[in-house]
Amino acid sequence: MVMVPKENPDYRPDQEYESRNDRDEWNVVGLVGQVYIRCDETVKAGDLIIADSGIATKAVQPEQCWQVMRITSEYDAQRGYGIALVFIR
Repeated sequence: MVMVPKENPDYRPDQEYESRNDRDEWNVVGLVGQVYIRCDETVKAGDLIIADSGIATKAVQPEQCWQVMRITSEYDAQRGYGIALVFIR
């Protein structure tokens, strides 16, 4: 028996390649490690956070597992978010 790759039946060689960074179905996934996230104005370095409508906000309950390591871009009201580096355990 010989195993060979099978071409995807949905493959269209005439279609122009679109980078994964530009595709909606590709997102950053962090299982364990450091991930950059969008945050609101309540988040500071050392805080524990939760997600609220796709933006991180300071957690009220201390059992949350995501901790902000540092703020890499301060909250900007015009953009509606800041950027934080978060450690996920």
